[in-house]
Amino acid sequence: MFSKITNRNYLMLTNRLINSNLIAIVSITLWLTSLCLTGFSLHGYYQAQQLIGGASILVMGWLGPLEGNFAWYANPFYIYAVLSVLNGNVPFRTTSIALFLSLDTLLF
Repeated sequence: MFSKITNRNYLMLTNRLINSNLIAIVSITLWLTSLCLTGFSLHGYYQAQQLIGGASILVMGWLGPLEGNFAWYANPFYIYAVLSVLNGNVPFRTTSIALFLSLDTLLF
């Protein structure tokens, strides 16, 4: 009887790890796809529309604090959190920091 409970718990843990790994892989795939898309567009009254791509934002985003925008710094925490999930850990603090830093995007 005890071995059945242990095997069942092992199977539940294995399913949870597979599901979390799948979610992490889908998440990183969507993040990488977003780098190929337009991040935002700038419209000026006297100038034409300017499109800024996601890869450009990733490369130049570290300069955000010069304008008071810290949202870019969520990216390293996000990548660390995804790698932690793929290693079987639960990165609660890292994910929380990434979430709060990314909320700064709404102020931009």
